[in-house]
Amino acid sequence: MSDEIKINRRSFIISAICLGALSPIQLQYEWTAPSDQNEPSSFGSRMTRLLRHRESAKIIGIEYLKIAPYEADKRALADLLYIGLTQYGADAVDADPTRLSELLELRMRLDFEEEKIVKLRGWIISLSEARLCALAALS
Repeated sequence: MSDEIKINRRSFIISAICLGALSPIQLQYEWTAPSDQNEPSSFGSRMTRLLRHRESAKIIGIEYLKIAPYEADKRALADLLYIGLTQYGADAVDADPTRLSELLELRMRLDFEEEKIVKLRGWIISLSEARLCALAALS
């Protein structure tokens, strides 16, 4: 069984267009929301705090980055996760952790339906989950 990312052409093109459209916005607006201690926290950090077993997630993330080294950038991964969570109209920037978790679960379910999966050492996980684990590995 080979380790590969399965993503259809349409999804890839849509993701590329969205990233291109967001690149000017990234310079003007930082995707941040206040944490419980009233300190700024990045969207990526908020996402990785959803992980119950961060050390295990980091191992999975390292494996994912071996087959997708071009995604080894915290900002890009956070943006990809943000786009995935918001493409159905949800606002993930200001979402509380419970809502953020719900959005992530929905996105992971949709990844399986859309066959956006990653095979890592015999495990099959959603692309969004793999990216979240990669983000944890880079943090």
